[in-house]
Amino acid sequence: MRRGSSVVSLTLALCLIGMGLIGMGLIGMGLVTSARAQVVANPNQIKGELRFTNSNPTIVSLLSDTYKLRLATLTIGAESAGLTPPITSTYYNSAIVGTLSTGYQVTVESSPAGIPYKVGFYANFGKGLVKTSTPLVRQTSPAVYPEPAPDSMMDDNHCVSVMKVSFVDSTGAPLAVTQASSYGYPESSTYTHPTNAYHDRLLSQASAAAGATEIYNVFDGTGITYRVYTQLYMGTDSFVDKMAYRCMHYVQANCDEITEVTCQVPSFNDLGSISGTFGVLGEEVLPSNDAFNGSAINAWNGPFSNERRFRFVTPASGSFFLPNLVPSVAENNYRYTVTARYALRDRARRIMVRAPYFEYDGRAGVEVKAGETTDLGDLFHFKPGYVSGTVTFAGPGASRGGNCFAGLSLPQPDKDTNGDGMVDNLFLYTPAGAE
Repeated sequence: MRRGSSVVSLTLALCLIGMGLIGMGLIGMGLVTSARAQVVANPNQIKGELRFTNSNPTIVSLLSDTYKLRLATLTIGAESAGLTPPITSTYYNSAIVGTLSTGYQVTVESSPAGIPYKVGFYANFGKGLVKTSTPLVRQTSPAVYPEPAPDSMMDDNHCVSVMKVSFVDSTGAPLAVTQASSYGYPESSTYTHPTNAYHDRLLSQASAAAGATEIYNVFDGTGITYRVYTQLYMGTDSFVDKMAYRCMHYVQANCDEITEVTCQVPSFNDLGSISGTFGVLGEEVLPSNDAFNGSAINAWNGPFSNERRFRFVTPASGSFFLPNLVPSVAENNYRYTVTARYALRDRARRIMVRAPYFEYDGRAGVEVKAGETTDLGDLFHFKPGYVSGTVTFAGPGASRGGNCFAGLSLPQPDKDTNGDGMVDNLFLYTPAGAE
């Protein structure tokens, strides 16, 4: 059977995909705003002062330190109370004045009958290695009336609670991580990430950059119990030595209290590994031209979300070895999901394949044992089958405006920007209308 003879005509599907990607690109470049607000026909303002009323010297010191927890930016959200559908408005304030207090103002819709608003703040703290964000419990403003009525004045006072997580190694010594993140959410309900500044869900999240030895979570001190997950990363190379570890703590977020805990990382002296061989019978397998594109073997979703990658350069098949894997027993015997991704052929006949997730010993995933190498043998040797024919997807005709990629044709020239002899993108996209 003659391979590579399929004729594909794609119009509607790729037009829609292309339009969606263009829209995403505009948002990413800041040309399209994602702010949630309606047209304000009768504007007036809600304004006032946001204050942190803490008196605990340790917390006040943290809130006053630019590189710890000083207020960095603020998003103010207002949602009308008692109206269906509600009227919403948001404002982002990047010019914070003061440490324990700052003024704010948000423009909203008004009416002769008066519209009260539920006003909430999403506060971002810190400009150093550690950054923390948390929504504050929203309050209801006085009713807003059309101008020339005065602004609706509402001061908002909050007493925060702080949780400090220190990173230590197996001996208890401070541990500098490659990166870390932390998420805290109410223990009494299921996790839902807040989508805007005035969301009812209360979530604290934090991040720490390379070199950090601690991380802070800030909570509105309302007495709610939070479950806090802290994810740490050590090492720098996901192909060789990058490892992850996770801790979980509970904290009751009481006003003006600071809770200090440690996340102790075991030594993991006895790491494991996975080996095997890879190949595709009767096909030319293309090598990888960067860390995440092309032919590779990946082990992921292991204990504490550990993963390891192996990419084929030259030759593009043969033996692979995934070293320094945290043993499955370290967290509930989590088995690694192992899969192959590979690219075949050249130019317009290029194909990218992702193999099904691997099963070993009748179970999904591969168990990694301490101090041992799990050899998968030739189980990643593939013998492909072939299908030939014509596939046509009907799209809009000329009366509907034609197709959105009419100026493109196949085959498109391969691009090799860095001149390494390997095309930049191994994926094949068929332009709409091309045959």
